[in-house]
Amino acid sequence: MDLSDERLEYAKDFGADYTINASKESNQVAAVKELTEDKKGVDVAVDATGIPGVWEMTILMGRKGATINLFGGCTSGTSINIDTQLLHYSELIIKGVYHHTPYYVKKAFD
Repeated sequence: MDLSDERLEYAKDFGADYTINASKESNQVAAVKELTEDKKGVDVAVDATGIPGVWEMTILMGRKGATINLFGGCTSGTSINIDTQLLHYSELIIKGVYHHTPYYVKKAFD
């Protein structure tokens, strides 16, 4: 998912099965879930924007047991809203990772 059609084309060139231009979707979470098995959400979601509203949407895109990687850091003191019932009963794994090398990104998923 991106706002740039050009970057979405690059993603396809690198093997993405699906891409979504977020600016063309009124409900990005529903658009992602529509592409998943049983429309229940993704196994892994990564946010690299550091935008609080996008963090919240990224969490909502996960299916039960999903791993959510919040790679893009928000400004110090930023808060987000998380439905604690969703977090608890969906057994979501939410991880933050601070670094940009493949080693640390892989470590965040492990």
